[in-house]
Order: sequence, then C-alpha cells, then structure tokens
Amino acid sequence: MASVSEENYNPEEYLLDTLNDLDIGYVKVSNDGIILNHNLTFNKIFGYNPEESLIGTKTLDYWLNSEESNKFREILFKNGIVKKYIAPVKKVDGEKIFLQMNFKLNKNSNGEVISSEGVFVDVTERIKTASNISDLKKKKKTLKESDERLKIFMESAPNTFMLYDSDLNLININKTGIKRFPVGTKKGEIVGKNIVELSPDVKKKGRYDEYMEVIKTGKPFFVEEFIPHPKFGNLYISLTAFKVLNGLGIIARDITECKKKEAELRLHSKMMENMTEGVNLIRASDLLIVYANPRFEEMFSYDPGEIIGKHASIINAPTEKSPPSP
Repeated sequence: MASVSEENYNPEEYLLDTLNDLDIGYVKVSNDGIILNHNLTFNKIFGYNPEESLIGTKTLDYWLNSEESNKFREILFKNGIVKKYIAPVKKVDGEKIFLQMNFKLNKNSNGEVISSEGVFVDVTERIKTASNISDLKKKKKTLKESDERLKIFMESAPNTFMLYDSDLNLININKTGIKRFPVGTKKGEIVGKNIVELSPDVKKKGRYDEYMEVIKTGKPFFVEEFIPHPKFGNLYISLTAFKVLNGLGIIARDITECKKKEAELRLHSKMMENMTEGVNLIRASDLLIVYANPRFEEMFSYDPGEIIGKHASIINAPTEKSPPSP
C-alpha cells in the first residue's frame, strides 16, 4: 500500500486501500440502491472487471433468495447494524458463493437513514470445508450404525458366519460359529488361525481346494455335509461359501432336524405305498382326494395319480372304474 502525505490524506480512500490489501470487500449504497462507493475487492469478489468503476450504477440483486434478503434487511433496519452475517449470494455470472458481512445504516442529523455501508469477505471455501466435514461426520455415523446393525445381526443369527482372508486365515466368526469348537473356546483363540488348523480334515475332503477356487473364480459353492459329533450326535450341515472382496465368506446352517423330518416322511410314504389295503386321504374343506396309495388306485382301476383332485363321491359311484367284484 502506497504511503500518503498528511495534506493528501483521505480517510475513505485510505480505508478502501487497506481493505483491498486485506482482500476485504467494501460497498456503500444509497437508499434507492445506487452504489456510492466501493473498492477493488468488491469487483474481484462479484466477478466484475477490476478496473471498472460501479459508482453511480444500480446494485444488482446478489441474493439467491428473497427470504435471505428480507431476513438480512429486517435485522439491519431493526438494529442499525449487522455483524458476521453469513449468507449465500451470487456473482455476476450466477456462480454461488458465501459471504460473511458486517453492515451498518448511516443516518443524517435528523436521524433519517440515508445510506448503508459494509464490508464482507468470501468464505466459500470455509463453508465448503465445514460442509465436507459435516458430511464426513454423517457418513462416519451412518457407517458406524451400519456396522453395529451388522454385528448384532451376525451375533443373533442361529447360523454360523465365518470370514477368511485370501490365505484362508480366519478373520471373523460369530457366537454360533464359536459353539462348533470345544466348550470354553474364546474368539481370540481362533481368529487368525488357518482353516487347516481349525478343520484338520478340510484338505482330505477336498474342501480346501474348493474354497480356493471360490476365491479365484468368484463362483459360490454349496454343499450339504454329514458330520458325526461325539457330544451332540450326528449333524447335517448346509454350507455355502462365497467370495468376499479377496477373501472367503462361509455360512453354515444346522439342518439336522430337517433331515430327520425328511427321513420320517420318506419312511411314512414307503409304508403307505407298501400297504396291502387301499388308502386315500380326502381334504375336509372340499372333499377332494389329495392322496391315494398304489393299492387304492389299483382297486379302482385308476392310473397312478389319476384320481388325485377328484371328488370323493366317485369312490362309491357306480362307474366303470368301480372296484371289481370279489
């Protein structure tokens, strides 16, 4: 900033030069919106030609919305001054920026408002940084909540969840999975160990190579296994292995009870088929035949499955498909 002699000293010009050096905008406006004075930083902030004088021109509407403008004017005319007011505004080309403003009203000797003037700085980068930090905090919070939900889900699930790295070292396992190991086993005792150490027969069964193939190709692998268990008896496990990033995820479900029910149903079905008497089942709601064993179909001269869905009344109806006379 150039020095000035006392006789050439102009307080207002000195102020404008000082504000320019500090990159602070300044403007003085009449009641009817005419620019009475401004500095070069005003031009810079709003995108005007730096050498252009705007004195005597009508101020443009720099506000992005009328609500913000009305709020600012209400505070200014109520208090006579506005301090550190941050608002979004627009440049000459329409670009959105944020300003922090300090404005005051100027009055004449009669107390009448004759103009307003103020200084302002561009705080766009500061606002963006604060916004980014806020967004980052929100994302971290959302991620934390998501992790908590996933953790609760895994720990509450009746199925075993296991996560391995690319070398099949155990990374994570839920409570249900830990129960597969000897009583008293702690999670920290098995996490980090290789699958070969945790399941010594994994290579003998060929599972090790199948798991590595899943990691290599990304193609899931499904199998049902029979596992003799000295304490809990024989177990049937439904196992699904799938790729997770560059590692392996395994979900194991105990289907022992399902297998027992299936075996019971097969036995019951076999017994029904081998009975020498004719047996049929009729649905009570509509009296339709829903099951007939081979002997019953033979007695009434029906082909296998032909009688299913017919009304029970046909059993006693005098038709050509009535049972033969003794």
